[in-house]
Amino acid sequence: RNPHACDLSVLMMVASMMAVLALSAAGLSPPRLPARTSRSERRSALRRLRGGATADPIDEKLYSRQLYVMGRAAQLSLGSASVLLLGLTGLGAEVSKNLALAGVAQLDVHDAEEASLADLSSSWLLKPEDVGTARHAQAVDRLAPLNEHVRVRALGGDGRPLAEGDGQAACRLAGADGGEWWEREGAIDGYTVVVACDMPHAPLARLSAAARASGAKLVACWSAGLAGGVFVDCGEAFVVSDPTGEPPRQALLEHVSCGEEGVATTVQEQPHGLQDGGT
Repeated sequence: RNPHACDLSVLMMVASMMAVLALSAAGLSPPRLPARTSRSERRSALRRLRGGATADPIDEKLYSRQLYVMGRAAQLSLGSASVLLLGLTGLGAEVSKNLALAGVAQLDVHDAEEASLADLSSSWLLKPEDVGTARHAQAVDRLAPLNEHVRVRALGGDGRPLAEGDGQAACRLAGADGGEWWEREGAIDGYTVVVACDMPHAPLARLSAAARASGAKLVACWSAGLAGGVFVDCGEAFVVSDPTGEPPRQALLEHVSCGEEGVATTVQEQPHGLQDGGT
């Protein structure tokens, strides 16, 4: 059996990655209103809270299932994330597909290893005619059509976006100076998350240091048949915005009293739904 064959372990890794990406961007809050609002202002705010046309650029038809599972704030976080994926093995191909379908803002991929016949058994990105070229040579053509909202780029051995037809050159450039392009200072600055698929331990340790220096989150995953693993490094500190896993309550405030024990009143059209002791 191919050691990079994709199976149930891949699904668990991808699910973990989605959670990391959703937490990686800055948190969002419901629209704020003055202490007292008019009926038209309340209706406008309710439309925004419920996902009206002016609320945000989310394609609700495309992401309807994700919105139901993760919520609007998480989808907005995904929509602002820039991801670098290193390693287009069978596992990397599946992860890249799911990232594109999930709707990240930008997806850059890099794997200058020559595609082999064995790779065809596990990677949907490769075709027989791709054997002998870099694994990422045709990645843009096959990932970009999955989601028109995602900008997909393949990076060559120097870390720069490949021009069309540069698959062979990418193989020659990779590692030509004895190191990896992502080890250069500032090379991965600007990425929200860096994903490493099936990367050996030594370069993975260097990548972890580079990710920390750039402020990017790191997700490392590997798969070997029925076994697999995932490692997440969010840096020195990070914020967990959902400690309980319970869906948060959201409501629009109509008025907050100025008394010693303030009383917050929600708009009549949207009761808060809380019980004593709830938060």
